[in-house]
Amino acid sequence: LYSARFVEPDGQPFEGQVYLLFEHKSLSDPMTCFQLLRYIVRIWEQRLRNGQSLCPVFPLVVYHGQEAWSASASLEELIGGPGKLFEYGVRLAYPVLDLGRIPDELLATDPFLQSILGLLKYSRRKDFAGKLEFLLRCLLESGTAELHLEHLEAVVVYITEVSPSITVD
Repeated sequence: LYSARFVEPDGQPFEGQVYLLFEHKSLSDPMTCFQLLRYIVRIWEQRLRNGQSLCPVFPLVVYHGQEAWSASASLEELIGGPGKLFEYGVRLAYPVLDLGRIPDELLATDPFLQSILGLLKYSRRKDFAGKLEFLLRCLLESGTAELHLEHLEAVVVYITEVSPSITVD
């Protein structure tokens, strides 16, 4: 949840809040759009229970599967039927950041972000062992000494859980 300053079309500034909803996927799940819709409704229900107003929610799917993303990226695609049916119906569409389709040099300039996105991109692939040293070096170049151990532990747990080529040993 972020608080931000917005500007009306007439130039009047106002304060508001927006949610950035990140969903992490390793498989192209055909029900992702429905899942995001449920999350958005839960966010709004919680806000209303807490006496807050509704606010915009912007979903983004961060995908790192081996195949290209193939699931529907909108409710219209998921449900199907003539487009006219959705003219006054519930609509939801979301962008997909498909890490597998982004060249490594364009993933990020920040070493920490480069290492995390690279880990997501390669951890389930057979050639992961060849990328691991570079990604760990990027991780160690970033942040403070206190963050290194915490992040390194999380990375090791993640790698041993998802990588078919790296064992706990």
